Amino acid sequence: MTPHPFELVVFDGDGVLVDSEVIAVRVDQLVLADLGWELEADEIVERFVGK
Repeated sequence: MTPHPFELVVFDGDGVLVDSEVIAVRVDQLVLADLGWELEADEIVERFVGK
């Protein structure tokens, strides 16, 4: 048997390796604040995520 070049292979079934939703909410928070609309992260999630 020949040695394998990899110790681990990760299969990502849903196409997401990193939860970018948290990052996106933070970016939304910064952009909206620049426009004068300051919202907390939980407000952004309640208003916009999954809509």
